[in-house]
Amino acid sequence: MDVIKEHIIFLKEHSYFCLSRLQGGQDCFKRFIYCCIEKIYTCTLSLEQLYDLMAKNEDHEFSIGLILRSLLMDCILVQYLRFISMQARDKGEEFVKAEMDKITLMYVADGARFMLSDLYDDDSFSEAQKLQMGSQLASIFPGVFDVDKHGHQKIKTEYKYQIKDIYKKSQSPDLSFGKTIYNLYSYYSKYEHVSHFSSALGRIPFEERKKKIDLSVAMILQNLRDLLLLSFFDKTINSYFLPTITNIDNHIKESYPESQVSK
Repeated sequence: MDVIKEHIIFLKEHSYFCLSRLQGGQDCFKRFIYCCIEKIYTCTLSLEQLYDLMAKNEDHEFSIGLILRSLLMDCILVQYLRFISMQARDKGEEFVKAEMDKITLMYVADGARFMLSDLYDDDSFSEAQKLQMGSQLASIFPGVFDVDKHGHQKIKTEYKYQIKDIYKKSQSPDLSFGKTIYNLYSYYSKYEHVSHFSSALGRIPFEERKKKIDLSVAMILQNLRDLLLLSFFDKTINSYFLPTITNIDNHIKESYPESQVSK
């Protein structure tokens, strides 16, 4: 079997297993891990089908790129958490866990600010209804929102982020795949947004575009391992994923005998 197809199936099967370990009792930290793993599972369901279709019609590469772009963005978020986790030796595990709790709260609350903006612009609700629904939505994420003079929920500045800034803050010699992940994300972002390049990149020889798919899937596989390593900072789940991490390590070593798994 094609090694990339093997990776996709491996990701699908192991992410599905991990989801069962994260049901119920989710704080922001566990919620972020859960949402990332759930996204890997649902995306690999489609990737598995599209990868086979691409063998018959190379144009399916474009749809694969759109899915990969979304997963690579998640990889950037995870790499920043890994960067924070590496400070445990100097600053202690409690400090690191508190930082990761704040960062994952920022991550999981991000969509709420856009939902609130849409809510306040929606003329189908009365102002009283908007205030009530806005308050209920913001209450899911304590401390993230302030109330403006109109009574509308507005996200605090410290809970806003840009992907490029997250990438810049997480650069480290110990995170050897960070630049590769960001470059692939940036490449596939051209697929996401309609422009001259969303068409022009499709004229690159298929063999070159296929190499980017292969590398992206390998990075997502590595990132699942990095994501699960974060669970060691939560006592309620830190024993769940060690066998899966070991399986991922072994799978990577078998697939790429000359490479070294990032520690």
